[in-house]
Amino acid sequence: MLAMDESNVDAKLRRQIEYYFSDRNLARDAFFRDLVMATSSGWVDLASFKDGCNRLKALDADETQIASVLRTSSELEVEATFDQGICTSCRIRRKRPFTGVWSAGNDARASAGNNGRNTNDQGKGKGKGDKGKGTSSAEPQTQVTNRTGGAVYMEDESPCGYYLAGCCQYGTRCHKCHSTAYALAIREDWLHPGNPETQESLRAAAYEALGKDAVEEARLFPRVFSRRLDASTKTTAARANGGGNRRWNSSSNAGASAASRVGGQAVGRTPKYILVFDLEGKNEIIEFPLIVIDTHLKQEVGRFQRFVRPAKLFEGETLVPDAPGIPFQVVLEELSDWLNATIGRRLEQLDPSFALFLTCGDWDCKHVHTQCKISEIARPPAIFAHWINIKRTYSQVYGGDFRGMKSMLARLGMLDAKGNVRYGFHHLGMHDVENICYCLLHLLKEGHEVLENGIWYKPS
Repeated sequence: MLAMDESNVDAKLRRQIEYYFSDRNLARDAFFRDLVMATSSGWVDLASFKDGCNRLKALDADETQIASVLRTSSELEVEATFDQGICTSCRIRRKRPFTGVWSAGNDARASAGNNGRNTNDQGKGKGKGDKGKGTSSAEPQTQVTNRTGGAVYMEDESPCGYYLAGCCQYGTRCHKCHSTAYALAIREDWLHPGNPETQESLRAAAYEALGKDAVEEARLFPRVFSRRLDASTKTTAARANGGGNRRWNSSSNAGASAASRVGGQAVGRTPKYILVFDLEGKNEIIEFPLIVIDTHLKQEVGRFQRFVRPAKLFEGETLVPDAPGIPFQVVLEELSDWLNATIGRRLEQLDPSFALFLTCGDWDCKHVHTQCKISEIARPPAIFAHWINIKRTYSQVYGGDFRGMKSMLARLGMLDAKGNVRYGFHHLGMHDVENICYCLLHLLKEGHEVLENGIWYKPS
């Protein structure tokens, strides 16, 4: 009976991992697709996903068992190193290389002539097919699933951050738009919110890059126009205090926002300025957008954005000639100059009582330290060692578990009927920062303290 149980587990293990690498899953799962396509050889380290997949964890198998099971797979190859019978490293790849990236309605717009996207890598945007005029969706999107199984929507009309940083590994198979002119028009509109001239320039650039029919069908405007932010900016936040959503009902002690412990609870007082930023890029930073909020006036005082050229990631690759990405060292220097002109202090002069970075998680400030090491910058600016994790603040103030920006926007009634953001492109750093600012301004408008609750601990 025991042998039969073990055999059953082995079969489940093999089927589960084969599914992760299957065409069906890779067409929808951005996490595994990125792993498989990260190198031309297609090899994926087992350690890169083993502990993050709940179904695999439920089978309670170690690397030795997995490496043994996959040797009998008809779909996958496995290479493993053993030390005294124990697997010390294991990598996996498909026997048949994966070459396709799925997008909803991928075929029809290929023959749409000038109304489709240009398939030239250095041209005005690269092609997705027609989104399907008979569908019920007003906002055509590509759907993938994240590593926890939840749906993630990546709009085909959103610019590709890696292309703008200098190189997109997917080339013509990328489902995002490869157009520098279009991306820079979005940037100009974001830097000058509410400006009719930049809005018209963006509309014209979108028509040129995507085709007028695609723009109209996706209803991009005014949805992707940026808006100037202050506490009076109209949202649907009146829904926020309703009692219908159990997940975010306040608990009796959830409003205790003035705690005393560093590194997880809030400390100090709300600084005069909060620097809201949201980095893009998994291995290296590719976009650095930031909005400064005056916490006394409860309004924005300036915006900064740069596309970032990775130091190591694109080595050996052919770079996009007109990509606007610049080295991270230059980004920090330009940010410091901009902060001095905007709030009167350079980056190295900031202290937590005057200004703090605010992020949607702890990753961003930590990743600045990682990027400085990759870019061979001797010492990151000290202010990046202190930050506000707004998800933690929302949990402390309102109670419940806020896992990301969308869960906070849901509390403000700022998601559409399908659970997508009402304004901007999700996962375009500029627009994510703007949406995070709505969440911050809501806290300030309600009179809550927004305090430091994250700190960088140097290894001993």
